[in-house]
Amino acid sequence: MSRAKKRHPDMSTSEAMRTELGEMMSSTKKTAHENDKGGTNPTFAGNGGAPQPPLSTPAQPAAVVVEMPAAATPTIPDLKSWLDEHKLGHIEAKLREYGVSAVSDLNDLDESDFDSAGVKKGDKKKLTKALQK
Repeated sequence: MSRAKKRHPDMSTSEAMRTELGEMMSSTKKTAHENDKGGTNPTFAGNGGAPQPPLSTPAQPAAVVVEMPAAATPTIPDLKSWLDEHKLGHIEAKLREYGVSAVSDLNDLDESDFDSAGVKKGDKKKLTKALQK
């Protein structure tokens, strides 16, 4: 890459060096631009003038797809199956007459409400215990 430059007689040494440095930098920019376009790769004086491997960008890692389990939606049991599960299916009609249509409605009731619905004392205890679970 050595070039014999003729220095202009009116230029000082430092001006000549700046001029040569500017030319070298524009040359480097040009070759880098050529590499972007797939042009030839310049040689590098630091390695004895051997050609450099083509410039490349690091390979992008493959996209990782993580499948998340479907959101755990709590299943709300219907009133009949919940009462049957707790051996209280026989009081379903009484509770429905009182206005209970879902298990969540039972949480809004207190002992006096169960009395008003006609639920026996033993069944109230079972119901209260099952609701605490």
